[in-house]
Amino acid sequence: MVDCDLIDLYSVDPDSRRKILKYIVDKGIDTWDLGFSPEYVDAALRGEVEVNNMLLCAALRFMDLDEVVNVIGNVPRMATEEDLIRVISRARRDEVYRRLLLEAINRLIGREQVNEGSIGVMDYVKYKLPDVALTLAKLERKLPQRVIGAVLWTIKITLTLFAELIFALAIAFFIIHAVPGAGPVVDPVNSYLRFLTMVLHGNLGWSRTYGAPVAEIIALAAPWTIIIAVISLTLAFMTGYMLGLVSASKSGIIDSVINGLAAFTQSIPSYVIALTLIIVFGVILKVLPIAGLSSMGVKPGFNIVYIFDVMKHLILPIFSYYIILFPNWVFITRSLASMTLTEDYVLTARARGLRERRILTSYVGKNSILPQLTLLAYSYGILFGNSIFIESMFGIPGLGYLINVTAGTSDYMTTVGAFLVIIISVIVGNFIADLTYGLVDPRIRGVV
Repeated sequence: MVDCDLIDLYSVDPDSRRKILKYIVDKGIDTWDLGFSPEYVDAALRGEVEVNNMLLCAALRFMDLDEVVNVIGNVPRMATEEDLIRVISRARRDEVYRRLLLEAINRLIGREQVNEGSIGVMDYVKYKLPDVALTLAKLERKLPQRVIGAVLWTIKITLTLFAELIFALAIAFFIIHAVPGAGPVVDPVNSYLRFLTMVLHGNLGWSRTYGAPVAEIIALAAPWTIIIAVISLTLAFMTGYMLGLVSASKSGIIDSVINGLAAFTQSIPSYVIALTLIIVFGVILKVLPIAGLSSMGVKPGFNIVYIFDVMKHLILPIFSYYIILFPNWVFITRSLASMTLTEDYVLTARARGLRERRILTSYVGKNSILPQLTLLAYSYGILFGNSIFIESMFGIPGLGYLINVTAGTSDYMTTVGAFLVIIISVIVGNFIADLTYGLVDPRIRGVV
């Protein structure tokens, strides 16, 4: 049996791949033992589809190295030191793969299987295979460097977070002191440090419009913006993600309709979307309220009547945000899914006769979702950027509405405070996206 992990499969040219496959078929090996249907194998032999790495590896399991040399006329490129490091490092973190490696070693040296409970797999490899032991020693020397790389990456994004926050606070500080009526700053450094101390203690100044601390006003407004943001982002992601997968897998009219709808929606300004919804559902159909959080006569409080009334008032603002956000998810999902559909493991899944729905959800969908983590932070910024228009048009007392009201009354402390909260939210959202992306994909933080 030829171990695929010790051969550079990409060095085997297409003609040699077909020769190997033909040799296996002529030996009488059942194509289903290779994990592929007879139709796919026949198509591969005729050159209609490629003999991908998975099929090639399955065929090599029924051959030894001498047979491979006789069939293709040369020795395929064997594993390099980096390949061996990859195999051993995977065995360190993957228990199933570690057992397979142990079994392969036992077959290789013709000894009975070692009890894994009495001796570790890595010690066994070191003891039985000196060459592998040398590679393991090099790997072990590299492990501290990888840990250091991960730590440095974490420190880097954390320092970036603090730098962005300090920069945002600096902008807020200079805006406050640059407005008409503000006194001159005698000592900018000490004044800025005092401002930082105030912000860290939750003191954002006094609101002239509402006659209350700015922090308290923002604390009352922020929950409504957050509620609308979470619901609209969730709905936009779910529908945009599903439509993107469908668009990538269905060519023709379905793909054209989905892409055309997303492109048309993305081109409409946010205030036009909000105004259209108000006219259609509030004025013409008169099925939904168009302004405020609750109806006249409904007593605020934690009761069913008030909660349902608020939910009814939030439908149009949420739908407005949803229409603004979902095209981005459609386009990015379609792009990622289109690339994933050409991968070998997807073609193999189709050759095995798996249903298209399962291929989309289990193979394409899962591998397309990872890069979209960064889009979450991007969508978060788009949402807050449009909150001034949407909340003002629907009369929702969120952060956007607060900015619109106080900016017109020269209440700069409240305006800057609300802007500051939005900016900090976007910065923290980007940080969480970067951190999550690095945790699920070790390549981002330099750990391979």
